[in-house]
Amino acid sequence: MSERFKVRIEDLQPSQLYISKEKLRAIRKKETLKSVPVPVIDLDGKFVMADGHTRAIAAIIEGYDSIFIEITDEKLDLEEYKECVKWCVEEGVFTPYDLVERIINHDDYEVLWYERCERLHEELKLKRSSM
Repeated sequence: MSERFKVRIEDLQPSQLYISKEKLRAIRKKETLKSVPVPVIDLDGKFVMADGHTRAIAAIIEGYDSIFIEITDEKLDLEEYKECVKWCVEEGVFTPYDLVERIINHDDYEVLWYERCERLHEELKLKRSSM
């Protein structure tokens, strides 16, 4: 990971559409808001959240307006992230604040988010193998 720095939460672009209520409850019990930065990728000049969506929502609920981030050097599938960001934009999710109204129970999260991501992953894998 690279250097960590603080940004306004509203300047982050989410790459997921929902937050698990159960994961949020668990993260709020931990002291991770200040100590664990949110990994982001620079995608077309925007800080896109690679992970840490639940931590960002917890920070919002706790009254923070900024959060620590790190530009991740982890090898990520940028095509998958671009598609996830496209989904977010199509559904009006432009900042983590837009996710506050999208907190759902974990079973629904598994179906609506994880399964959708798994389908995308498989579609991209098939597309790449046929090239």
